[in-house]
Amino acid sequence: MSETLTQIADLANVMDYLDRTKDVVREHAPDVVQRFERLKERVSRAPEDDLFLRTEIAYAVQDFSRVADPVLPDTHPLAAEMKERATSAPEIKSDEVQHLLASTVSLTDQRLVNQIRGMVEDMRSGVADPEHPDFLFSIEQLERAVSGAQNVNEPQSSSDTRPTDETRPGLHPSPGGGHAEENNPSADQTTPQKNAEQAKKEPAGTDKAQSTDKKEPEAQKEPEAPVVQKMSMGAALVGGFSRLAGALATKLEAEPGKLSPGWLDRAREKSQRHDAAQAEKNMDHTAHLGSEAVEAMQALRQGPGSSILAAIAEAAASDPGGMSAVLSEMKPGGKYASLHGQFEAEKQNNQAFASSLENAASKLDAYGKGREAAQKLGETMSTSTRVEQRFAQIDAQIGKEAESLPGSNPGTSMMEELGEKTKELVKKAVETLARLFRAAPSSGPTMSPG
Repeated sequence: MSETLTQIADLANVMDYLDRTKDVVREHAPDVVQRFERLKERVSRAPEDDLFLRTEIAYAVQDFSRVADPVLPDTHPLAAEMKERATSAPEIKSDEVQHLLASTVSLTDQRLVNQIRGMVEDMRSGVADPEHPDFLFSIEQLERAVSGAQNVNEPQSSSDTRPTDETRPGLHPSPGGGHAEENNPSADQTTPQKNAEQAKKEPAGTDKAQSTDKKEPEAQKEPEAPVVQKMSMGAALVGGFSRLAGALATKLEAEPGKLSPGWLDRAREKSQRHDAAQAEKNMDHTAHLGSEAVEAMQALRQGPGSSILAAIAEAAASDPGGMSAVLSEMKPGGKYASLHGQFEAEKQNNQAFASSLENAASKLDAYGKGREAAQKLGETMSTSTRVEQRFAQIDAQIGKEAESLPGSNPGTSMMEELGEKTKELVKKAVETLARLFRAAPSSGPTMSPG
């Protein structure tokens, strides 16, 4: 067997070790097992030489071992590689980051471990700017958290249970439809100076207010490592730089000779560029959510249950008030009560139709939340007009589909289930598109609605 085939076989054997241990791990850390199950699916589809997947497997080996003691024998052909991949990243030239990654082998707080790995992956992928002030500040917070966790960790007795993901607070979705994993913005919106003073008094990431809500006997308390909180996109734009500047104020005052006079101006400019790039990524993701919502609503007209939607469209074609008049009267006692009854019966008797409706409503809701977040960012950055132009076409498509499908409540359309701000923006886009179509014969070629 060639060396490559041997490595592939050994990697499959590592996955087998993890698979056999997952039931034990699930009792204490179900989130770790959920990530492993998703990893198995990705491994089955990925190229055999995917180095990123090998690192992910190494992380899984470490996480399982954190809960169930070492799961891979020292004599295993890949034992050394798994340990090295989980605790180092040679391509990253930062002693601080290397130290943080190496510390994960001795940490018991899985959430803190995840945050360290997230930071490393941001650097690997180029998402994070190693010189960005926010990022440097995050490294400092992580170093504090790791130091605090190592100071409070004591050997546990055999009767103790290991810390689990179930007992720890959940993490965030980012505004604008950004990724919803391992990021929980702080709810404490205090002034920058107060944050700076608080940072000197308490470990980073602690929640003093939460600790006072419920008193427990000291003997029952289990020390928990401080957790670093990343700022959400909205928080970074609204007050990220000012909060960072406040937290660094004491350093600037204590060591004025080590910083050039224009340092803060350059840091502010870099912060703004960084935030603008991240906002653009979030808007791209929101636009993708919009496309998914349009496709889901269009699929309703071709899928199971399409006959009732065709009957509604036929009624709208002969009603002077059009679709809005028909949908508003599709309710008990309304002009189109019979259509309402047929629609409800179809939902109850046709599970595929009901699922398609639910899927379309869910995707529409996701787009609505992302769209409102994008608009707020535009207002914060004084680019509202550009944001509206960015989403004009997708807003119009969303409106066209949503205003012609029944909503979850009798007498409403799916349009009514959007948030007020999104509904306003969508209606504006639909009206603009309608004006352009009406003007098309005299002013030029017609626009394509697609």
